[in-house]
Amino acid sequence: MGMIAIDLGTTNIKVAAYNNSLQLLFMESENVAYLRNGDRVEFDAEQYFETVSSAIKRCCAKSYGAADTTHQIVLTGQAESLIMIDTEGKPLRNGISWLDMRSKEECEELMAVFDEETCFQITGQPAIIPTWPITKMLWIRKHEPHIFSQVAKYVMLKDYIQFRLTGKLYGEYSIYNFTYYFDIRKKQYWEDMLAYCGVSVEQLPQLVEPCTNIGAITRSVADDLGLHPETTVNVGTLDHFAGMIGTGNIREGIISESTGTVLSIATMVHSPIIGRLRIPCHYGPFKDTYVLLPVCEAEELAWNGLRKTFWGIIRTVKSMWSCRRKPYRTSLFFFHILRESMRRIIMQMQTVYFMGLK
Repeated sequence: MGMIAIDLGTTNIKVAAYNNSLQLLFMESENVAYLRNGDRVEFDAEQYFETVSSAIKRCCAKSYGAADTTHQIVLTGQAESLIMIDTEGKPLRNGISWLDMRSKEECEELMAVFDEETCFQITGQPAIIPTWPITKMLWIRKHEPHIFSQVAKYVMLKDYIQFRLTGKLYGEYSIYNFTYYFDIRKKQYWEDMLAYCGVSVEQLPQLVEPCTNIGAITRSVADDLGLHPETTVNVGTLDHFAGMIGTGNIREGIISESTGTVLSIATMVHSPIIGRLRIPCHYGPFKDTYVLLPVCEAEELAWNGLRKTFWGIIRTVKSMWSCRRKPYRTSLFFFHILRESMRRIIMQMQTVYFMGLK
């Protein structure tokens, strides 16, 4: 049996195929397309799934060949990106990325209604910020009532992908701790917060432990992807927690760092630590484990800014490098220019911060 690992990333979707000895056979990566307008960052959920499917097909075709062996698909990825579906499981509108900052006023409203310390003790999150899906739900209620009235289920991106693969809808704890309507101690939805925003528990997926196997892919998915129909799907865990496991950070006393669209520092604890340091506390990748996870959310913005700024310079350097006569002096000169330009840009970056660390 092979293993197909899928990272539902913010910047890139990655699919990797492994054999039964967990040796990497092949990896595919696809960029994620966004629709941006000011503070609004949206994506086409159907297109996202099609991109995932395409990457799976290419990766498996180059790794496994004929669909005569069962595999297991394991999911990981981003947490807070929100999709609203109707009674037939079809998206009612574009998905709203966690990068979307439209709900600042809704954050202010919730802060005026709910005590900050009570929220911290229930959710493990020290602040109400536009990243959280609950703030977007409230925004939809106020600004798109025609959509709000039709929502059958509010799901996170990882829920939607496993639903499209299996026809079954579940949410797992390590992802839902990023919604601001999950009670980290009781391991259930926070109904008071949901009720205020006009959302019922019936509009949310059944919650399960991270890394739960939810069953086989549908026959139509098996035919489309060229996989054995008994291929199963595991809901996996948050991308940063998958990174923790990969580095061996699976018990207390270890700290690891993960850099992607978001940079995080993680350490595992045996029970929720929600106190004066105000460090975000999350449900962990294993049953009844918890993770302290301060994060820096500007990584993607910084990288994209640097990439756009220096792409022209890099092309010029490559062009001059190809026709150079004195490689030693030329390379030193242009790397000096590149270094000084980067130094000026980095000195101007003032938006990078660590939540919970002062």
